Amino acid sequence: MEADLSTRSEIELTNPLAPSPSSRLRVEVVNPLEHEADIKALMTADGIAEFEDFFDRGYPDAVADGGASWVAFDETGRIQLCLTQFVHHFQFRGADLRSGVTGNVVAARAYRTFFPAVALFRRMLSDTRDRGELDFVYGDPTPAASAVSRAVKMDHVGNLDRLVLPIADAGFTRGLGARLFSRAPMILGGRMAPSVRSYPAETCNLGTFDQPLGEECRVLARHPVSLLRRRLRAFPGPNDFVVELRSDDSATAWDALVLLRLADDTRILSILSVRRRSDVSLRYVIPALVLLARRVGAYRLQCETLLETRMAREFCSLGFRARGDVLPVFVKTFTAAGDEAIANLFEWELTTLDMERL
Repeated sequence: MEADLSTRSEIELTNPLAPSPSSRLRVEVVNPLEHEADIKALMTADGIAEFEDFFDRGYPDAVADGGASWVAFDETGRIQLCLTQFVHHFQFRGADLRSGVTGNVVAARAYRTFFPAVALFRRMLSDTRDRGELDFVYGDPTPAASAVSRAVKMDHVGNLDRLVLPIADAGFTRGLGARLFSRAPMILGGRMAPSVRSYPAETCNLGTFDQPLGEECRVLARHPVSLLRRRLRAFPGPNDFVVELRSDDSATAWDALVLLRLADDTRILSILSVRRRSDVSLRYVIPALVLLARRVGAYRLQCETLLETRMAREFCSLGFRARGDVLPVFVKTFTAAGDEAIANLFEWELTTLDMERL
């Protein structure tokens, strides 16, 4: 980690659950790898058993790419609050953007109050501004935690939701209805790609998803293999697929490339990453994904994205419907490039990979 990660501050935090009227917490930005045991213990105590695996497979690469954790120590030196900032990369109008994504926010039970969380987030934003390495910071807090984002003057810019297309169902009546509904992309869409090839992700060059393809006016996320392995447990696995679409069988380059994962328990096939040429509409892509969904026995095809975007409108025009599982997205910008990207929210193409969750 760089030398400036030793920055620290002491903040008086009012905590009504503490034995005394106030508790003195020392907020510090740290290399989480140097506090691995304490951070894992804090998460485990909160009942997040899967965090240890997430830490082991994802944190070393996250730190190497500039990620860091902000923690609050009590007077005995124990970590009582923690949040991690992961660095994500975007492309917009020919420029590379660096963003920080907040994730894995946790507090010990005695510190699950408003002011400790505000102090932690405020310090994170202040340090990020001072370091001058990121264009913006964003996150998707739960509705109950949104008050903290507002208190630190992050802007509510949009809302995430799952857009879902029924494909099949175990019940006869619902299954028949889902099958009829799944024809919507073929009816509402345009011409399907003449050449469609699907592969197990294990056999593909996954580095391709690190390079966005398409119009410079779109805000496109990069999905390097390190991010895929962090965000997707046991990736690549037998339920991970890549679909290539080409103008004809003899074409050497693909027109669109899609990464998908099937969940065994829910039979939901999730669209995780889309790479497409600037002239390729989702109307050209989705019918091919419906065919794959049927072949692998999926009940639903879904993509989580921002409702206020062109991408969401494309999905909805093909029969996808929002589930109403809305999470607000809050942003804090630090550069002119970050301001411009957020001002063009309609052009964002986010998926669930671009958030940080266990």
